[in-house]
Amino acid sequence: MAGQEETYKEYDAMVERHRRFILVMCQRASYGREWLCRELLQECYVELLKRMPELAPARGGREELRWVYGRCRVAITRYRRRVARWSELPLTAVLAESVAVGGEVNRLTVDELASCLDGAERRMFLMLAEGADDGEIARVLGLKRRTVVQMRHNIKKKLIKYIES
Repeated sequence: MAGQEETYKEYDAMVERHRRFILVMCQRASYGREWLCRELLQECYVELLKRMPELAPARGGREELRWVYGRCRVAITRYRRRVARWSELPLTAVLAESVAVGGEVNRLTVDELASCLDGAERRMFLMLAEGADDGEIARVLGLKRRTVVQMRHNIKKKLIKYIES
């Protein structure tokens, strides 16, 4: 457990050192769409956390920045490929009917999607649907920011499974 806590501390420190770089990278890849930038940031943070053991402790400066850049490029590319596959899938009849004029999703659909989640995930999903950012969600739910990032990733997986079934 102590080793895992040390990894989280190293992760937090590394993300803090390169936060601006990662943000700019995601902003450029999202072409100015705020929601897409948030998605890409989440993907990058999750990828960095998963690959943290690969980062040699002696790395620093430019080497670390190159590693962060490479991991973020991989995360962004994977996300784009995944989205390309989703766009080829037809919407289910229920979701196709629930999309209102102007691209706003009907509240019934949000509640229906939230029904497949439990407790904190449901609260977090509803906050995300209302436009809350990671920091606000972390404060309200009393969680760490990296926990919010991981929960958002898990919620996306569950929602994809729910929509596909």
